[in-house]
Amino acid sequence: MNNENNEINEINEINSKLAEAQQGILRLEKINSMLEDLDNQKESFTKKISELKEILKKEDFDVDKLEGKSMAHILHLFLGNLDEHLEKEQKEAIAARIKYDQAVRDLENIYDQISKLNSEMIQYESCESDYRELYEKKKDMLLQSDSLMADKILSWS
Repeated sequence: MNNENNEINEINEINSKLAEAQQGILRLEKINSMLEDLDNQKESFTKKISELKEILKKEDFDVDKLEGKSMAHILHLFLGNLDEHLEKEQKEAIAARIKYDQAVRDLENIYDQISKLNSEMIQYESCESDYRELYEKKKDMLLQSDSLMADKILSWS
């Protein structure tokens, strides 16, 4: 009877560890899914940043043209709307800078999330092999036990 109780306790412990390993496997799958999504976002933001950088360069160039002694400067000075046009171009340049800076911050955030998930993933890497080992151990115990005990144990699984 004492041996039977020890087997039951050991099986219960294995069942508990199997449940933990299974939860780890599920978390690992979730992390992999999240990493895949973040990788897609990373590609999207990298492209967006490139596009926003070009827009920012264009807007800065427009401001520089109006502030310098270019034909655009002379034309708007002659038309009497240099200050108005310069202010408009400066606002557009500021708006482009804000969008660009935000996209850069968003991309940095994505890299931070990827790093955290990669670090978290390490603790779950062995869950699948742990599960297989525990499952085999439980199966071996069942095969070695008497049939009445095996039926009891199987009814708990």
